[in-house]
Amino acid sequence: MKRTLLTAAIAATALLPLSAAQAQDIKLGHVLAPTHSWNIAAEGFAKDVAEATDGRVNFQVFPSGQLGNEKTVVESMQIGSVPAGVIGCGFFQPLDARFAGIGGALNVPVSIGGVVVNPGDAILADESGVIVMAPEEVSAIASHAIEVQEAEEVLLAKIADGACLPDLTGSSKLIEEVNARG
Repeated sequence: MKRTLLTAAIAATALLPLSAAQAQDIKLGHVLAPTHSWNIAAEGFAKDVAEATDGRVNFQVFPSGQLGNEKTVVESMQIGSVPAGVIGCGFFQPLDARFAGIGGALNVPVSIGGVVVNPGDAILADESGVIVMAPEEVSAIASHAIEVQEAEEVLLAKIADGACLPDLTGSSKLIEEVNARG
């Protein structure tokens, strides 16, 4: 489970637009004591992610309600001021249809916006969109995302050195060929 979470975190952070010199600091808040096992796990997770990304991604863990109670952390996550949180399942009980007496089921596939999400799927969302990944796809997608990010960094470095984007993409040559045909 820890390896799956780490892989999902790497996949998530690989999609962030970072240059080689930038580090991404991500706040992770919760209401538990620093000695609680969930905080110890969160600190270990933060360390694993920092090591796996060579310090490009750093989770800053805020225990003991430093960022507010669970309701505040969830609301902050919704508006984007706190990107991550450890939220106990008790907080979400009022949101469970079974507790409202209107039916519902757990650990079954659901359709969200026409996309089927199965129990165990990894979900990654940012300002660009949402991706749903089956657990067996996470590693390959993370590897591809890292390759794309690295290629983008190379391209940006060439542009910074004065290269022309249309020349790098081949569109200048294509335009010349079209113009030559008349």
